[in-house]
Amino acid sequence: MAGDREEAGATLADIAGVERRTKEFLTYAKVSESFTLWGTVWFLGYGLTHFVPKHAGTIWLILNSLGIAGSFALAALARRRSGSPFRPQIPAILLTFIVFGFLWTYLGRMGWREQAAFWPTFFSFALIVFGAWAGRALVLAGAVLTLLTMAGYIWSGAYYDLWMAVVGGGALVGLGVWLRR
Repeated sequence: MAGDREEAGATLADIAGVERRTKEFLTYAKVSESFTLWGTVWFLGYGLTHFVPKHAGTIWLILNSLGIAGSFALAALARRRSGSPFRPQIPAILLTFIVFGFLWTYLGRMGWREQAAFWPTFFSFALIVFGAWAGRALVLAGAVLTLLTMAGYIWSGAYYDLWMAVVGGGALVGLGVWLRR
């Protein structure tokens, strides 16, 4: 009888593991397109900022607007594919996140370089928090992105924007591609 209980417990543990991995896979599949989109935005934004710094504000305003519109389009497409209803909590969380970031960039009176490091690390923090709920790969990705951002901030000098274009944008695009596997 004890053997049957142990065997049943092991089977239930296996089922729970499969359920967890399936949930991670489905989450990763949903967010992979967003990482590719925002990696492209970062690549273009940081790259153009390096070469045309006096238009950085306009460049980022345009690219972030396109990124947000693209994110909403991806969410609408995913909803249509899955048949799930619109969930206002997700845009509300995103808006709260962005407003909080702008509040601190204003209160902190950050210069351009500090803001260019703040947003990726702020995003990475959110990625780590989300990853704690959705999957370890996202926690690891957030930690790596933070380390790469800080390494560039400390050691890249005048090439920080190019560093972030290639390393930050490239990391997000790479993560998006890797999560699709």
